[in-house]
Amino acid sequence: MDLVDWVLLAMGAPEPTDPATGGTPGGGGMNLMLPVMLVGIVLIFWMMGRRNKKQQGKVEDFRSTLTIGTRVLTLGGMIGVVSDIQGDVVTLRSPSGDETAYTKRAIREAVTDEMWAAMIEPVGALDDVLDEDEPEESDLTETDQPETGESEDPTK
Repeated sequence: MDLVDWVLLAMGAPEPTDPATGGTPGGGGMNLMLPVMLVGIVLIFWMMGRRNKKQQGKVEDFRSTLTIGTRVLTLGGMIGVVSDIQGDVVTLRSPSGDETAYTKRAIREAVTDEMWAAMIEPVGALDDVLDEDEPEESDLTETDQPETGESEDPTK
């Protein structure tokens, strides 16, 4: 008996008989396909779960070793520098100087210098555009300013 016959017997398939006696030779080769497919599917799911556990372990290790001054990216897409850590709460300082508190679970990954430069450059360009849109006081002419006695409300 070879390995296939042992597997078939373990699955409850009838033992192959001699064709001369009227039995079917091989006795159920199709019965082997279903268990092999099931084992393959279980193996694939097990390997995917194992990979996910490894990735989660790496992320948890990173979060537990956060230090002040680390550049990070949150799950929501906010980038910042860790400015304070108190237990499970991490305070991040954004490039504009604002500070916001997050839980450690909201921290996704560390930001490399190249990523930091690529993310900060558009923010700086946006600040320049916003500054250009606001007119300075000296840009206002006499016609732009209401005369004394006139109401700024057009409904009056």
